[in-house]
Amino acid sequence: MIAMKPMSIFALVDEESKFPQATDSTLLAKLNNNHGKNKNYLKPKSDINTLFGLNHFAGVVFYDTRGERLFHVERYVS
Repeated sequence: MIAMKPMSIFALVDEESKFPQATDSTLLAKLNNNHGKNKNYLKPKSDINTLFGLNHFAGVVFYDTRGERLFHVERYVS
């Protein structure tokens, strides 16, 4: 999902960064459309939330799409 082809998370971020009209919302919409059915992808709970999550082997890690960059927000699961 992170690096799988053709529409990996990296590819979608790269694609969105090339379009001046792209926004945080369009990036998140593309991520949700392409990976929303994957059990390891956690969609935002509301339309105003800019975080999405990935279920890694060590727990859930959240990423923020604000500013067209992915800010790593870790939450450790004990």
